[in-house]
Amino acid sequence: MGFIEEQNALYARVMREELRVAEVDPDGTLLENWLAVVIRHSTGVVYRHQCAGVACEHRLTEGYLVMLERTAFDVDEPPIKTDELIQVFHDGDVCMWPWTGRAVPEERISWLEKLVRRIPYWAYEAGNPLGVRSALELDLERREDIAEAWIPVLTPDGTGVLIYENCD
Repeated sequence: MGFIEEQNALYARVMREELRVAEVDPDGTLLENWLAVVIRHSTGVVYRHQCAGVACEHRLTEGYLVMLERTAFDVDEPPIKTDELIQVFHDGDVCMWPWTGRAVPEERISWLEKLVRRIPYWAYEAGNPLGVRSALELDLERREDIAEAWIPVLTPDGTGVLIYENCD
């Protein structure tokens, strides 16, 4: 199922009251530089998030929300700032809102891949109470889904969507 079909199916399930909706940062007052990933999983809860720059798309994904730390995966690198992720989708101060999916220039995809790999993710496994720290990976199989503040990623717990504060 393609991205548009998936979004339409989720909205239809919400309208039939099969799913509960949790709006992420509805009034824009979460702490500065917040990062989260929604791990795609059948939970009965969908997260709705404003993304795609000034296009102000509101996308849905079913799963569970995991807040992420802002320290870089490599402790010798500076902390993660969401402005770095936002700048991938900007040309100077101008939001390039049409830069979604395959319209994102290749050099911006490479830049995005590097930034996403800097973001740590903790996965917990049986017998290991401390968990395993690994880096997120950009999920290029779902490149069509990419938009500012909506980045498909791979985690040790499965596929997900990296979300953060949209520029708008």
